[in-house]
Amino acid sequence: MKSLVGLTLLGLALPASATTLFFAGDSTLDDNGLSLGGRIRAPYYSWGTQLQKAMKTGDRVANYARSGASTKSFAASGRWTKLIAAVQPGDFVAIQFGHNDQKCATPADRETRWADPKGLFREIVRGWVRDVRAKGATPILLSPICRATFDRDGKRLVDVEHASTGVNLRSYRDAMRALAEELACDFVDMNGLTRDLMEGLGRERAHRFFVISTGLVRGKDGEPAKDTTHPIQTGAAAFAKLFLDDVRARGLSVARLFKERDFPITDFGAKADGTTCTAAFAQAMAACEAAGGGRVVVPRGTWTSGAIHLRSNCELHLADGAEIVFSQDPSDYLPAVPTSWEGMECWNYSPLVYAFGCTNVAITGTGTLRGFAGEWKESFWKTAWDRPKDPGVRAARLQLYTWGATDVPVEKRAIWRQKDAHTRPHLVQFNRCKGVTWEGFKVRNSPFWTLHLYLCEDAAVRNLDVRAHGHNNDGIDVEMSRSVLIEDCRFDQGDDGVVIKSGRNRDAWRLATPTEDVFVRDCEIVNAHTLLGIGSEISGGVRNVRLVNCRSRDVHRAIFVKTNRRRGGAVEGISVDGVTVGNVRHDLVSLSVDTLYEWAGFPDYENRVTVIRDLDIRNVHGGRANRRLNLVGDPTCPVRNVRLANVTVDAAAQPDVVANVQLTETSQAAAPAQTR
Repeated sequence: MKSLVGLTLLGLALPASATTLFFAGDSTLDDNGLSLGGRIRAPYYSWGTQLQKAMKTGDRVANYARSGASTKSFAASGRWTKLIAAVQPGDFVAIQFGHNDQKCATPADRETRWADPKGLFREIVRGWVRDVRAKGATPILLSPICRATFDRDGKRLVDVEHASTGVNLRSYRDAMRALAEELACDFVDMNGLTRDLMEGLGRERAHRFFVISTGLVRGKDGEPAKDTTHPIQTGAAAFAKLFLDDVRARGLSVARLFKERDFPITDFGAKADGTTCTAAFAQAMAACEAAGGGRVVVPRGTWTSGAIHLRSNCELHLADGAEIVFSQDPSDYLPAVPTSWEGMECWNYSPLVYAFGCTNVAITGTGTLRGFAGEWKESFWKTAWDRPKDPGVRAARLQLYTWGATDVPVEKRAIWRQKDAHTRPHLVQFNRCKGVTWEGFKVRNSPFWTLHLYLCEDAAVRNLDVRAHGHNNDGIDVEMSRSVLIEDCRFDQGDDGVVIKSGRNRDAWRLATPTEDVFVRDCEIVNAHTLLGIGSEISGGVRNVRLVNCRSRDVHRAIFVKTNRRRGGAVEGISVDGVTVGNVRHDLVSLSVDTLYEWAGFPDYENRVTVIRDLDIRNVHGGRANRRLNLVGDPTCPVRNVRLANVTVDAAAQPDVVANVQLTETSQAAAPAQTR
């Protein structure tokens, strides 16, 4: 039986049969200790740790890579000694160096990092291979991934040599390849694989894989870093796929650690004839998890289902032409599950697609999730605009609000039992999950918020096509979650488009989890109340949110930061650069500290002012608008450090309103502000 010493990853002791894939490397692999219990250091992502998402249940990545490390410094620091002490028979150890080994510009670098690829570099790696084999494990040699440094034409990568040595990254690729041949080791040419991929894409698209594309990291001059070495989430996922495809295609022994099996729902009795397939989905998901993970595949056709619950290491894959139509029978969403409703935790009808406490879960494919066919039954899914006037609806809202304000335990908040509550569930909610991928699928119609990341970490949302025009049909709500990438999506909504939230009032103060490190780019918000909404459920705080290069045809407001006197929390580090909208019904950029909606008549159990600061909004243009700016802060806590540059509209019916806001504006002849 394997010892568990050194194998406590993500806070969990591995089972005796688990196999670990260790990584030794530099900053292109470094994940700030994520797989060893650390946290993601956004926007930097490790392609090695991204492999964890593809692994079978029980097997793990242990990433010992260290930013700035060369083979020489990795050995001298004792990092290799710690790694090899944790290795057990049957494990794998992947070694990738080169980026720092070639550094010798300064005496310090030459002393601590420089390792000649034909000399010391080979000597160190050769010794490490002996160490790994002595432990009964398998070494894998990797060449270093390419930097995305292109020639002037943006078509070919330039492999920069050091002037004094003539050494470049290819020198280390050649050294690793030669060592693999000499020592009969498995070799994965990440240098060649990444070069082929990036040159096939060209400079502009390849740069989307790296920190340079985010603007989230600043250089010493204060300008965005032109970092083409370190991958972000997009690049990490792409490079991990290159590794996986290569080891699988060549049948390398490490390939056995990764999921491959498909579980078609038809193998579990599902029929595309209108029969409810809820049980088939549940059985397929259970079988997938029991096999160590894989894909639950929904084939082409129309499939009817109640709630679908994902499990760890499982992917719900919607094949081209597949459509899941969700049942309108309330019993298909019971038993109730722990969830949330407008920022308050409770037990409610299950979201239509739901994951709770899972790791490495995904929804992929080009098929469709259809929230309902036609209209929801009014008796159950009440969507009327006059819902605050309905006595049952209002009583249930007040009950949920009171539970949150008086610290009633969540397990006792059975809101679904309240008569005429009509607390409609989300279409998709992933709750307390790590390692989330939503990619490629379509959404049509939703009973409530459409896509909801709640208390999640490490999420990638790509290439979605969402259309849901019902009441409260936000596109995507990111709430008390961190390290989230949203890119290349299309949202056509009945409410807000991209929404950043962090819980309501005392409930959020209890959870004390801000939303942070969210990057949104290249999205189209066709119709929505707000292109980017921050709040109004914001009590846990929001920080470090960046949105770039997004567009819309018709919105009430382009950018809207909203809170109220009950929320508390802090909003800081919001950056917007490059937004174009057509019709703007209200304000191009809006900030409100008095947004209460129908909750205004409920009691003020406790008042806390929201601290708002450091908003940087650039290159935002709208067509006709009621107002360009409507920025109103709290007089007791003015909004600080709001910077605008090139924020314009074609025409505004009303002048700007700016009150209790410290505003700096450049590159724009501002409309006269209405003071008060």
